[in-house]
Amino acid sequence: MQFTPYRLSMRNPFAHLAIATVFVSVSGAAASVIQIGSDIANATEGIAAFTGSLEYTSDAFSNSGSLVINLTNTSEPSNGGFITGLVFNLPSLDPNASSSMLFGSNDFQEVNNENAAPFGTFDTGAALHGNWLGGGPPQGGIAVGQTGSFEFLINATDAASLSAEDFITGGNGSHMAIRFRGFADGGSDKVPTMLVPAPAAMNLLLVVGLIGTRRRRRR
Repeated sequence: MQFTPYRLSMRNPFAHLAIATVFVSVSGAAASVIQIGSDIANATEGIAAFTGSLEYTSDAFSNSGSLVINLTNTSEPSNGGFITGLVFNLPSLDPNASSSMLFGSNDFQEVNNENAAPFGTFDTGAALHGNWLGGGPPQGGIAVGQTGSFEFLINATDAASLSAEDFITGGNGSHMAIRFRGFADGGSDKVPTMLVPAPAAMNLLLVVGLIGTRRRRRR
């Protein structure tokens, strides 16, 4: 019997998506990405702004995951200001859940059990020189128009069941707050984070469009 390899039909682009999903499941790895932004309405001063993303990757065969946070300072350029800290809670139900910072931009250092009043106390995060409130010039932070990246190792028995969205709207009320200092007017700000919904239908159309473009090029 002659073996005929199965070939994907470009007439059915959804087959590619299905196979990609199966691959993630079989490999035991799961990844999720969300977009975040400033909840300016609930900020302490309302003079700072940012955009960013969270990517969480976990392994079903271990009790750990990787959380990558990207933050871009989009505050008003004329008033300046620097991102000098970020804090978040662990959405895990494991009472012994913990995290450790693997990488941080600039001179950011890990902080834990940080009081970020008026938003409460947060499990972990990072701050310029390890000081959430201040201490030292803020110019070493993330300036307007710049992007900073941070990676945290999450250890928890339920790490494989967590998603990026859980770190913003998790079942235990977890969320994230961003600290700004060094504005031209001498002010500072603390801004809570909100989830920016991704238009799933548009994303799907984009994928299908890219596949169609590749098909035309091959012809």
